[in-house]
Amino acid sequence: MTKGNIVKMPNTKQFEFGGLNLQLRLDGKSIIAIEKRLDESLMGLFVNGQGGFKLPATNKLLLVLQGANQTSRVSDSDLVNAFERFVEAGNTTF
Repeated sequence: MTKGNIVKMPNTKQFEFGGLNLQLRLDGKSIIAIEKRLDESLMGLFVNGQGGFKLPATNKLLLVLQGANQTSRVSDSDLVNAFERFVEAGNTTF
C-alpha cells in the first residue's frame, strides 16, 4: 500500500514499518484485546515485578502493533514479514 492510497483516519498515528503504512490508535477496545492476547497488561511489558524497566520481546511488540493498527487487511504474518524487511534494511530492535 503506497502513501497515496492511504486515507488518514482521525486520532491515529501514521507509522511506516518495513514497507507497511500503518495507522495506529490505542483506544480502550484495542488495549483490552491486546492485553487478552498477551495475557498481561501493557505496563507489564515494560516494568518487571520489582518496578524495574525491562525490554519486551519483539513478538510481543508486534502484537501491540497489530492490536493498535487501524489499517485494513494487515495480518500477523504481514507484520512479521515487515519486521524482517525492517531488520534487513539495517534497522535494529533497540
